[in-house]
Amino acid sequence: MWETNWRLLAPWNEAKITVPVKFIAGDKDIGVQSFGVEKYIKSGEFKSTVPDLEVAVIEGHHFLQQEQAERVNSEIISYLVRFTSQEASS
Repeated sequence: MWETNWRLLAPWNEAKITVPVKFIAGDKDIGVQSFGVEKYIKSGEFKSTVPDLEVAVIEGHHFLQQEQAERVNSEIISYLVRFTSQEASS
């Protein structure tokens, strides 16, 4: 089954994500701590795949929206405000 999925996804191999992206993760999240993900984020490889990327690694675990609700909301709102202010100036 996985082999079939890899074949179907082959046309997008090495494709870049070209829309703006805000990535928020917890510094103690097992997903960030595993499989070289933290190195991928910090080394700039992530940014090479997602050129318009903004990363926020904040104190917390996997459920940041519960652990750090105000901080996560602040990160999201400040990110979205960038687009509304750009629209207003256009």
